[in-house]
Amino acid sequence: MYTGMRLPFKLGGILALSTWLPLDKLSSSETESLQKPRTLQCHGDEDDMISIDRAKKSADILSKMNKDYKFKNVFWARPLDRQ
Repeated sequence: MYTGMRLPFKLGGILALSTWLPLDKLSSSETESLQKPRTLQCHGDEDDMISIDRAKKSADILSKMNKDYKFKNVFWARPLDRQ
């Protein structure tokens, strides 16, 4: 998402899977100049690398910045323990 929002050319959209945006590292002037393409961010509730809380924090900020932004929390089915 970070790279897509900073490109010098216009994108049709961004599909972001299991990710977060380091908005805390951006200055307010950089945030204002970011592209705001249609964006779908999907994040699994069982992601061991990036917590769902961190992804949701990015989602809260991005949804205020971009009217064409959507966040989907993906709930994964867990396999049955057959021991």
